[in-house]
This record gives sequence, C-alpha cells and structure tokens, in this order.
Amino acid sequence: PMRNLLIGWWRPGDKTLIIPYSTKIGKGLLMAHAYATVLNAESIGDNFSFIHCTTIGKSGSLRPVIGNNVSFGANVVIIGGVKIGNNVFVGAKSVILPGVVVGNNVVIYENNRIEKGSIIGDNVTLLPGNHIINAKIESNVQIESSHIESSIIHSGAVVGPFARLRPNAEICENAKKRSRPPLLF
Repeated sequence: PMRNLLIGWWRPGDKTLIIPYSTKIGKGLLMAHAYATVLNAESIGDNFSFIHCTTIGKSGSLRPVIGNNVSFGANVVIIGGVKIGNNVFVGAKSVILPGVVVGNNVVIYENNRIEKGSIIGDNVTLLPGNHIINAKIESNVQIESSHIESSIIHSGAVVGPFARLRPNAEICENAKKRSRPPLLF
C-alpha cells in the first residue's frame, strides 16, 4: 500500500502494467519499476527485461515481435510490425516505429528514433541521438548523432557525429563519414 501511495503521488494514474492475454512471453521476464507500461507484442522471447514507461503496442493489426535476451531502458516506445532480433539493448527514450527490422547483437543507445521500414543489420551500434528513416544499415556499422534518410550504409562503416545523409546516399564498406574532424589530444 505504501509503494502504491508513493507512485500515485509521483505519477498519478500511471500505476498500471498492461499485458494482454494474447502476448506470448518467454521465460525469465524481468520487470524493474513496472508501472506506466504496456507490453502488447505478438511475442516476446526469453530473458526480456524492461524499466518503467515502456510501450510496446500495435499499429492497425500489426504487433512487434521481440527476440531473446532483449532489454529496454525507460520510456522506450516500439509500435507496429517491428521485428527485433536476439541480444538487443534499446536505450532510454528511443522510439522504433512500424516496419523496422533490427538484427541480432545490436546496441541502440538512448534517444534514437528509427522509422518507416528501416533495416538494421547484425552487430550494429547506434550511439545517442540518431534519426533513421527508411534506411538500410548493414552489419558491423556504428552511427552517432546523425540524420539518415532513405540511404544505405554498408558493412563496417562509421558515420557521425553530426552527419546528415540525404535520400539515396550510399556509404561504402568500411568508410568513415564524419561532419567534424576527430579531436586529437
């Protein structure tokens, strides 16, 4: 009762955890501060963990599919027919919108927005502050604080910080695209 009173005072009306009966969840679910959360996925694999204010929801009739060993930070939003692979971390305040596919062994740091059919390959690291729209990101890529729209980034490339890739841009394999020179100390 005391816990509910404190949560009710701090976040009035947000003491809820909603998991529809139709959501299939594997073993090993870890809920830390599970309030103001909706888990409406088609399926969630084994060893899924999340923090408060997580929204996994449907768009039309499509619901996300989430693999094994996936963790979400606070205020993560995953909507619609999103597919997230195994061994993925999604940082706080990240948003993944319908039609996105995220591969295996991917780290998405805080404050990233991925939308409109983007494909994120395996072993990708998205450092904070990216906005990715309808892009294809191949494996072993690192992107930091960049805006990428309708572009292709080939394997092994490093993009950012502060890069802007306009539609139809293509970054070659193992290339480095930076908008400022690296700091040398």
